[in-house]
Amino acid sequence: MKRPLMFLLVFSLLFSQANTVYAAGQIVQENQGAIQSDYEEESPESDEGSSGSAEEESPGSTEEESPESDEGSSGSAEEESPGSTEGESPESEEESSGSTEEESSASAEEESSASEEESSASAEEESSASTEEPTEGTEEEQSDEPQIINNTITISVKNGENIACKLDLALKTAREHATDTGPITVKVPEGEYNLESNLHIYSNTILDVRGVTLKCICTQKNMLMSGTNGSYKGYADYNRSKACKGYGGFRNITVLGGTWIGNENSTSTLIRLAHAENVTLDGVTLQGGGCLHQSEVAAINGFYVKNCTFKNLKDQNTSSRQEALQLDIPCSESVFKAVYMDGTVMKNVEITGCTFSNVPRGVGTHTMVNGAYHENIRISGNTFRNVSQEAIVGLNYYNCEISGNTIENCGAGILFQYFKNSSASVYTTVFDGQTMYSGTIRHDAKTVIKNNSISIRYSSRCDEAQGIKVYGRKITGTAVGTDHKVIPPADYYISGVTVQDNVITTAGHGIRLVDARDCVISGNKINGGNVSANDPNRNNYNGIFVEKGPEKGNDHITIEYNTVSKISCDGIRVQIGAYADSVKKNYISEVGGNGICFRSKSGCSGKTAENTIIGCKKNAIKVDSYSKTGDITTNQIKTGSGGYAAEYGVYVYDHSSVNGSITKNSIEKTKKTPIFVSGSSSISRHIGSNRISSSGQYGIYVYDASTVKGNIEKNKIAKTKGNGIYISGKSVVKGSIISNTIDSAGGKGIYIYDKRNNASAGSIKNNVIRNSGSQAINLSAARNSLTISGNKLSGNTDSALVIQPGTTAYTVTVKDNIISSNKKKSAIRVISGKIVIKNNTISNATYGIYANKGVKGYIYYNKFGKYTATQLRINRLCRKQTTAAAISRVKSYTRGKFTAGWKKVSNISGYELQYSTKKDFSSNVKTKTVKRSSTSLTLKGLKSRKTYYVRVRTYYTAGSIKIYSNYSTTKSVKVK
Repeated sequence: MKRPLMFLLVFSLLFSQANTVYAAGQIVQENQGAIQSDYEEESPESDEGSSGSAEEESPGSTEEESPESDEGSSGSAEEESPGSTEGESPESEEESSGSTEEESSASAEEESSASEEESSASAEEESSASTEEPTEGTEEEQSDEPQIINNTITISVKNGENIACKLDLALKTAREHATDTGPITVKVPEGEYNLESNLHIYSNTILDVRGVTLKCICTQKNMLMSGTNGSYKGYADYNRSKACKGYGGFRNITVLGGTWIGNENSTSTLIRLAHAENVTLDGVTLQGGGCLHQSEVAAINGFYVKNCTFKNLKDQNTSSRQEALQLDIPCSESVFKAVYMDGTVMKNVEITGCTFSNVPRGVGTHTMVNGAYHENIRISGNTFRNVSQEAIVGLNYYNCEISGNTIENCGAGILFQYFKNSSASVYTTVFDGQTMYSGTIRHDAKTVIKNNSISIRYSSRCDEAQGIKVYGRKITGTAVGTDHKVIPPADYYISGVTVQDNVITTAGHGIRLVDARDCVISGNKINGGNVSANDPNRNNYNGIFVEKGPEKGNDHITIEYNTVSKISCDGIRVQIGAYADSVKKNYISEVGGNGICFRSKSGCSGKTAENTIIGCKKNAIKVDSYSKTGDITTNQIKTGSGGYAAEYGVYVYDHSSVNGSITKNSIEKTKKTPIFVSGSSSISRHIGSNRISSSGQYGIYVYDASTVKGNIEKNKIAKTKGNGIYISGKSVVKGSIISNTIDSAGGKGIYIYDKRNNASAGSIKNNVIRNSGSQAINLSAARNSLTISGNKLSGNTDSALVIQPGTTAYTVTVKDNIISSNKKKSAIRVISGKIVIKNNTISNATYGIYANKGVKGYIYYNKFGKYTATQLRINRLCRKQTTAAAISRVKSYTRGKFTAGWKKVSNISGYELQYSTKKDFSSNVKTKTVKRSSTSLTLKGLKSRKTYYVRVRTYYTAGSIKIYSNYSTTKSVKVK
């Protein structure tokens, strides 16, 4: 009878103490104000939290539809032993046994003061004098309490046993005795065991399960979680209490090893930890489960995951996002259940040496609170295999390094975001929608993504196939988040990301930046591969893809030293308002689209320079649709070994511009034109010093109302199927076409043409044009007076130089050219216009100069060499250039006069006599016209005692053309 009496006394005492603790918890909740209303429906017995949040990408959907929603609900009861609830568990009794009314009052004061709360919690955790009393049973049963030997508790279990209660009791024992300076290790002997309920781990505890396999045999239970949603430290629901705000809930937790096998019939996360400091998972293996996340953590400062394995997580085939390891943020019950929802971020995270295989996603974050940023994240040296979606997802990570990871056979590689692609996946509130989150919007991510090896395959479960994506987004108008709150309109662009030295084999995009600034893409190797016929976008992927920056530019994106090959679309594409600072020293080969493409109001504010582009099916470098670039210079463009040949080498099109020059490019074997400026586009300086060979069309083509403000100069053009340099369609070269070498053009060497006479250029001079398939130079349009001079023309199959502008309003001067023409054609043929032709050296022509009726102007001082049958053919009449007259005498007989005489020349129209006080006739020149019948002229009104210089020439008038001889030898005379 003594035992029943003792049992009744003990039971009465415990019941009284339990009521006191429960009352204390109620007082605390009443002091929580608005927080109490958030959680009053939650049962204090509920130990369990959400297995993870479901991210709904489709607009209007919420994450509350996730299958995780069962977990952590107020109605879930956790069985610690047959027939008992968690509220009756030893854990609750342990808390009850040490409680007093004074402690209850202290707990209420803790809720109103954060510093007092933390002080009290610290004191309680470090206390090692707590007394444990059993719920019921004999003194012999009490002897089974775990023993602490050398700060270690080793539980006594048998292989195959359900060890949930024993192990949880050991963890609670550690909780009562562990301190910051004296942590307790709970060790499980090697073997295979079952867990039918979840385990709770607390501060300053090391759970050593190396060599242990733990199998979950329950549903809707975490295998391991931090803390409890039961009674602890005077709180009825400790994990939801203010004691767990920020990082203050727990500290110094380590899990060593163990293979944790989830239950496929359970949607609960295997390991779930929150509101803590200094948490380590080392050598842990998480396998299977029916959950969205095998491990889900939130609000931890100092989270270290080393040499762990995450594998065989079933893809739920929903719109939910399933990271095997989810770094979360406590803001809503639909995101991370049953914790304090203050929006505390993850901080100081290191995930190293881990393996993720056969999971939907590897590691990362998919829940976003606008203005909240996880800090100091390092994900390095991990292996990801057979991941159906992204291997790594970094959402609002600040000061991050993702390096040295191996990503094999995955749907996508690394997604790094400073906003979500769906507004319906963004929160602006915490405390389950009750409080707006206050955080400063950041842009500078201070992040490096480097030295990763990435192999991407097509996966229908992945939103977009890509090796690395860096993403920001501009919000305009009204956008509503998951919490049904309006997201402030702003440009949530991302900056400060370096993507460097990654090796990517991709069935989709290689590297993609969206709404990014001040980023560097350098030293990456990107290869197309693993392309699937089932992918509807298989022909639209780019090696490096930058888009959606502000239209004003100044994005400061540097794209340098990358290698891109065998991509289905463009090697490098910058589009939709994005701007690069420079695109330099990249190597691009055998791509299905353009080598480098700027389109849709995008471009490069610096140089596109020193790139090598070998084989692309479209254009090597394209500037398109109101885009702009700086210099396009020193690029090498060649045909690839696979027969890939670019249509155009450098193509500036549709109101686009080069704010600089197109210079020093080497362009070989294009299907069409190596340099093509079209569609009202412009070049602000020169097209110069380019080496062009073997083009399927023209060499340099300026077309369709386009403008070159500088020169087309010093280009070397060989073996073009069409014209060497072609200006047409209302286009203008405001500078000169100067010092180009054009060899073996299939058409004309230089051709300026427009039906309405709207194309024009400045001077055409000092060019060397050989072996043209038609004329060497053809000027068929002019909107200005211009000079064709100093050119060397030879080997053409048609007339060397043809002039036929549609107007006589401007004068075309042809001088100082050396022309060796086709013996059967003309050296210079003038079909229309107003001309001055002088000082040319002409040989090898049927006609030296051929001028049609109606041509106006002058012809003089030309030299005709051998094999020129007829010097001049004017108005269909053949003749030689006019013979010069020789001055026979110049005398001054009377003051202020002199008389000049010359020998008569026949078959002329008259004479012109010039005199000047300057020997070189550079100034003070006067000209007198004399009839052909006269052989002398007396000049009057001259200055006495002044020396005058005199010369004379003959002329012949043929229609509107005057043909002059050379001037005679100059004579001088001193006037009396």
